[in-house]
Parts: sequence; structure tokens; C-alpha cells
Amino acid sequence: MDRSRMIQYKPQDEAGSLCFSQVDPDVLAGEVGAFFAGRRYRLEEGTPLYGVYGTGSAVLRALFGAFARRYKFQVVIQPQDAYVWLRVGKAMSGAMGGVIGYSRMRKETVAILQGLQAYFSS
Repeated sequence: MDRSRMIQYKPQDEAGSLCFSQVDPDVLAGEVGAFFAGRRYRLEEGTPLYGVYGTGSAVLRALFGAFARRYKFQVVIQPQDAYVWLRVGKAMSGAMGGVIGYSRMRKETVAILQGLQAYFSS
């Protein structure tokens, strides 16, 4: 089965919006879930249409700071007229890891946004 195809990407400060046409929001939510699952993320809060995907342990991050892998991203899938928008942004700052945590969070954010663009462009 073919994946939904993005028709436009709008970068924002530490976030991004992908636009789709002629796609069912629930189908898109399933594809987004598959993308995150492929990167070892799981839905931690909310629903596939409005939720937070995360990876790693919050406890280990609190104990070991930047030495523990922990990332969270908020996903919002919103129909608007003939289009469906996928908005993805970080759901944590990385502050618990200090300067290293901020840097790693920034790199992971870039990797997720570029990964989503590639995933929905092919």
C-alpha cells in the first residue's frame, strides 16, 4: 500500500508542519505511528491524532541527565478544508541534560523532521 504523500512542508522554530491532500486523518495517524515505531518511539500520551510520542526513560533521564536517551515529540493531525496538516514539535526542552541535553534534543528534532519529510516524500 502506498504511503500518504506530503504536498508542502513549513518549517517553524523547532517544529514543522506537513500538508497532505486527499488523505484520511486516521490513515495518516497510523502512518505517523509507524514512522515513530520504526525509530523506537511509542505513543505515551493522548491519541494518534493528538498525542505525544516518546522514547527512553524519564526516570533514567532525571537520574543521569544527558547520559540517558529521552526524547518526546507532540503530534497534531488536523483537517483543514481540503487538506490535512501534520504538526510535529518537541514536547520537552532537554534541560535536564544541561547544554549536552539541549544539543542532543536539537539534533533529534532535526532528525525527526527530516525523517518525516523523507518518509512522506517517497
